[in-house]
Amino acid sequence: MLTKKEITNLICDHIWTLRIPTDRQQFFHLVLGNYGIDGALTVIFRRDGTIDFPTNIAFKPREFRGWDFDELKQEIVFFDDNYQESKRATAPIQWAGKSLKIDLIGESNVFTYEPHAEKKIVEEQTIGGVNLFFIPRNAYSFEKFQNLARTGFTIK
Repeated sequence: MLTKKEITNLICDHIWTLRIPTDRQQFFHLVLGNYGIDGALTVIFRRDGTIDFPTNIAFKPREFRGWDFDELKQEIVFFDDNYQESKRATAPIQWAGKSLKIDLIGESNVFTYEPHAEKKIVEEQTIGGVNLFFIPRNAYSFEKFQNLARTGFTIK
């Protein structure tokens, strides 16, 4: 059983990205906005129970304004503008490599934290990239793509 202090140390002050699954068991970022002000929906859980949005998104979703941890149910509770419960999520579990994921309860969407790529994904992503990795077609797999992409490589 996790305590609120343990959850706080685990999730706070990191960038968590909302990912939406496709019907092919792949995930993509939710992007809010248009016309040059797009941003992936990312959140930072703060130790005081608030949530920040570090990317340039067109609006801040009302259902993610605050958070708390229900130690009895081992669930993260999200609050809206009026500090009313809006959603619940599982405690973080290990996902791919050293990444963590938080499943939104009753939804297929997840928040992921990828320690090796968190700053690059949000602040320094460049089309074309600066790190290239060439893989022959006969050796290509989606798992290799995911692992390399998360470490900042563009796959060719």
